[in-house]
This record gives sequence, C-alpha cells and structure tokens, in this order.
Amino acid sequence: MNSSVSPNKKRSPRILVIDDDISVIELVRDFLTLEGFESDSCTSGEEAIEYLMQNHVDLILLDIVMPGMGGIEVARKIREDSIGKGFIPIIIISAMVDEKDKVLGLQYADDYITKPFSYDELKARINALLRLSQLQNELRVSKERYQYLYENIPEMCISLDKDRTISDCNTEFCKCFGVEKGKIIGRSVLDFFNSDEHGLLLSFFDSLQSQKVSDNSHVFRMSGSTGKGDPVYVTIRAVCPSEHETGLDIIAAMKDVSKSIELEKQQKLARQQLYRSARMASIGSLASGTAHEMNNPLTAILGFSDALLHRFEANEEIRDNELKQYLGIIKAEALRCRDVVDNLLKFSRDYESQVEKVSLFDCIHSVISLMNTRAKKKSIKIIDNVSRDVFVNIDVQKIRQVLVNIISNSLDFCESGSQIKIDADITEDENDPIRLKVSDTGPGISQDVQPKIFDPFFTTKEVGKGVGLGLTISYKLMEECQGSINIISEENIGTTVILEIPRN
Repeated sequence: MNSSVSPNKKRSPRILVIDDDISVIELVRDFLTLEGFESDSCTSGEEAIEYLMQNHVDLILLDIVMPGMGGIEVARKIREDSIGKGFIPIIIISAMVDEKDKVLGLQYADDYITKPFSYDELKARINALLRLSQLQNELRVSKERYQYLYENIPEMCISLDKDRTISDCNTEFCKCFGVEKGKIIGRSVLDFFNSDEHGLLLSFFDSLQSQKVSDNSHVFRMSGSTGKGDPVYVTIRAVCPSEHETGLDIIAAMKDVSKSIELEKQQKLARQQLYRSARMASIGSLASGTAHEMNNPLTAILGFSDALLHRFEANEEIRDNELKQYLGIIKAEALRCRDVVDNLLKFSRDYESQVEKVSLFDCIHSVISLMNTRAKKKSIKIIDNVSRDVFVNIDVQKIRQVLVNIISNSLDFCESGSQIKIDADITEDENDPIRLKVSDTGPGISQDVQPKIFDPFFTTKEVGKGVGLGLTISYKLMEECQGSINIISEENIGTTVILEIPRN
C-alpha cells in the first residue's frame, strides 16, 4: 500500500551529510532521524556537488578532510556558483581545532563544530541555522515578489539614489522612452523631465527628503527620448534602510495622465457651457422684469428731457434751481438704468473662474435687484438680513448663479403675499463656513420628492416652465466652491435652502 503525505502536513527539514567516513555518516544520520529530520549522505565532494544540482536540501553537515575535493572547496563552490536553490546553511564538522582552520572554514560555511561534539550542541546549532535559513528564504521570496511587481506594475517606476541618479527602473519606464534599462541606469533623473521644471523637481525631492511636505504628489512634464512633454502624475515614496543613514533612496511611481487632463479640460468646458446655458435661461426669465425695471426710469428721463426742451424752444425762462432739479432727476433715473444693466451684465457675462474674498451683502443685493420686479408682480417680499460686514471666499459669479436659481424657484412656487427671507449664521471661529439660509413661506416640498430634488432633469414644474437643472447646477457649483447646499422643507410650511460658504 502506498503512503501519501497530507498537503497540510509540514515537511521535515532535509539535511545532507558529507563525509568520507561511513561510520560517522551512520551515527549522524541515526541522530537526525531520532530528532525528526530527513537526511541523505555523500562520501565525496564531487558526489555532493552533483547531488545538490539534482536535489533540494535545507542544511549541510560537511567534513573538511576528504579525498579529492575537500570540504572547503565544496563550501566555496556551493556559495560562489550558487549550487542548490536559495540559501543553504553549511556546518563544518572537523577534528581540526586550529584557529586558522576555523577562520578558513568560516569564509564559506556558517558554523564550525570540532570533533568530538555533543549531540545537544549539534541539535541547537542545526535548529539555529534552520531558523536563519527560513528567514533568508522568506526574505528572498519577498524580494522576488517585490521585483516582479516593480517590473510589471502598469506604471512607470524609477529608483533614485541621494544624488538623484537613476539606480533602477522598470519595464514600463523603458517602454515609454524606447530605451534599454542599461542605457537608463546611471543617468540623472533630470534627463527625463522638461528643463524648465528641473528646479521645481529638485526642490520637490529635497522637501520630501527633509520631510517638509505632507503631500508627496505633483504633476510634472516628461521629455527625454520621446520629446512629447507628456504630463505625468508623480507619486514619490522615500525609502530609508537605516535610521543612521544620511541619504534617502527614493522610489518614484509615475502615471501618464495626459488623457485624464484632456478629459478634465473637456468636462470643464462642458460644465462652463452648461452653466452659460443656465445663465442665459435665467436671463430669459428675467427679461420681462428687467424691461419693466428699465421702463419707469426711462419714462422719467424722457419726460423731464422733453419738458426742458419744450421750455427752451418756447424761450421760457428756466431758473437755476429748476434746471438743477430737472437734471438731478434725469441723472438719478439714468443711474437706476445703469445699475439694472450692470447687474444683468455681471450675471450674464462669460468669465474666468476666480475665488476671491467678496462681500456677501453685495452678492445678495445684486441678485435681489434682478429678481425684485418678478417678486413685486407676485406681491412677494424679499427680506435680506445679511449685514454689510460679512465676507466670504468664493467665486462671485457662481454664488450669484446659485442664488438666482434658489430665489427663482421660490418665486415660481410661492403664492402672492409670501415672504423670502435671507439670513446668515456666523460662528466666532474663522475656520467655520458661513451658513446662508434662504427661507420661503411657500407650499414646501413633499417627502417623496425631496430625495430627487438634486437629480438632473427632475422637475415638478409644468411642461415648458423648467428643465430640472437649476438645483443640479447649484449643487455642482457649491461643490466647486468647496461649499455645500442642503434643503429642509415641510409641506404647507415652507422651504429653507442652506448654503455653507467658506470664509477663508
């Protein structure tokens, strides 16, 4: 009957005994068997070398004096020619007790025992070296796995020494530049990046090495052999083998993000076009109100201008105080027209996104000026309780767009006689955002609708009166401003929109 070994059962270490004395071999092998080791033997150095080329062993017990190839030569060949798999500990067992013999033996062996010896000592030394062998092999496997990952990771990797010279690189990096590894190792890392970024690159490495930066990522442009100048996202890790070592080795992992950057540009352009369309749609809804807002001051300007012209043509005397009064009214009404146009232009013009410290009062006031005519038509009162000394750090055009969307929604849904109130909650901590609340006394939002209010194209308005993008765009705009938007609503009581706006 054939016996089989369970796959879960741990294999016993195999020890090779090399000695030309058969009686010594038998004694040692009997001891090893009793201690639970597997063993085999060779009676010459030549036989041992051939055996090791064909078989795996975990440890070698080796005699020095043998006919033909001696023990020292066997140990040397095992070490220098890497005979066998991995690290194999060698214990020399010899009757030679001279210190010179021990020193010579330990050049290639890992331990030296003189005959006669005790089996307890031999067992202790075998176990110690087997533990060392296990650690060595685990380290070798770990290194091989690391090297495999380093070589085959789908990102470019390079290793740099303290002089910023490339000491290693992986397959992906070689493929990027179409150069063999041998022609890359030893070159400066600067050879592979645009010259106008060399200073920034070195400063980046220096800051990392001195641990002065917390963010170890940056976008640089590559050059070198490709000449493309492709942007790559460089993630850098500092590796220090010893706390006493003065220089840090650096591993840089690089990912080509040129497509991502181009996609981000296209998405940014698409968002800008969407925001512009939203602004144009808002301007369309504000057009009638703006025309009405302009009509009253223009009527006054035309009326007083005609009156003055008529009196001049009739050669009527106009006293100075009368003329001054007429011109004052004309100027005041002209300024009203200018303010209406200015507010509309501020809201409608294309612009480069820019975050700056602005007066929240001014932002709200310009939006209310645009919305007032619609509010008056529905007898809805807009109350602004935000003081003039409140400042926020934000893109002014984006916050205007958000406020127009929110107030416009309130005006659409609120009945005649409702109120829209704007308040600001401000804490003493300058790092806390300002919570701007826009509350109305309208019909509120039903519970089943509330989870969908920020979904694109979701609207409860009648067909043709809304496309359902106002709140979606507002949500995205607040996100881009490092802020947030939230809505609290209760049916038949009203709705409160809360904007968290950064102060710094």
